[in-house]
Amino acid sequence: MSQMAQEEQQPEKATPPPTSVVTTTTTTTTTVVNNDVSESEPVETTPDPTMALSVEKVAAAKADTSGRVYRVYCDGIFDLFHIGHMLMLKQAKFSLGDPQKIHLIAGVCSDELTVKNKGKTVFDWKTRCASVENCKWVDEVAPDAPWVLTDEFIEKYKIDFVAHDALPYITAGIGDVYAHIKERGMFLETKRTEGISTSDIILQIVRDYDSYVERNLARGYTPEQLHVGKSWLAMREEHTRREKLMTALRDTRTELKEFEDAAVKFARRFAGARRRVWAAAVAAGERPPLKGNSGSFAFARTAKGVATGAAKEMAVAAGEAGVWRAFVDFMRALFHAFMLMLSYFNLAAYLPKKWVLVILTVVVFIIALILLL
Repeated sequence: MSQMAQEEQQPEKATPPPTSVVTTTTTTTTTVVNNDVSESEPVETTPDPTMALSVEKVAAAKADTSGRVYRVYCDGIFDLFHIGHMLMLKQAKFSLGDPQKIHLIAGVCSDELTVKNKGKTVFDWKTRCASVENCKWVDEVAPDAPWVLTDEFIEKYKIDFVAHDALPYITAGIGDVYAHIKERGMFLETKRTEGISTSDIILQIVRDYDSYVERNLARGYTPEQLHVGKSWLAMREEHTRREKLMTALRDTRTELKEFEDAAVKFARRFAGARRRVWAAAVAAGERPPLKGNSGSFAFARTAKGVATGAAKEMAVAAGEAGVWRAFVDFMRALFHAFMLMLSYFNLAAYLPKKWVLVILTVVVFIIALILLL
């Protein structure tokens, strides 16, 4: 049998039927919390029937190899232009696979429309248009974007598809502003970027309001420019005072520990010096031995004994560099203890001038020195 006859006898391969657009498919449910999109476990769902025609037309556009350039429209407020906006525009630009197949038009709503339907913006209309215009995915900006697309606007810009996320965009008295676009099969679905939106950015600024006010005050802005009242400034000063007080208390704990160590060393060195002087005086017969086991020092009552013992004690103490160092440490620790008292009672907050505090500190230090000597 010839090869041609064998080929004729072979049954033709069955051509698989085209896949229907409207079918029950395994998809992933989408959860929206505070305008953020998150995915959960795959479940069996039926596609939105209003999206069926759009899905079919988008699939046909992807398969089109005629070289036609499709005009895709993507609108928004684009306030505080951020990465979420950029990724949405990038998705729209690559939605048909080859970005060369798409002429992307970004529509920017006016300030009046935005305030009426959504609320006050941070950037004005011109700034928002300029932000979008400088995004590399955008080929054209439509500065006269309507809130709800009309036939006249679609015809003016020759729009083939409208790109947006599939969640209903509800406006009071209108419903989903993209419902008629979905019904006409012109809707091209994009995905929202999780965790970033203009509302999230504003929320973060409002939540950390005090920190950002402090930041701008430090950069030279005036309270009038920031609309900060006297009550906020008073509260800020009180907070700053408390922070300084807590810092002083933390530092003083360290100083008190150093004072404790210095005091112990001073006591040991001074007691050792006293004992050596006393032992020398006892050996010379100028002083009696120590009485009992109490460790107390019973000085001789004679003027000669007292004078001689004091002179020797001073000579030995002067020769003991460690004793003098311990005394200096003790005085320094005493000074810091006094500063701790000032911090605790916060006298500095009530004194009009810093030099008053300095004079008061010097006076108390001198009194303490006189009492010790």
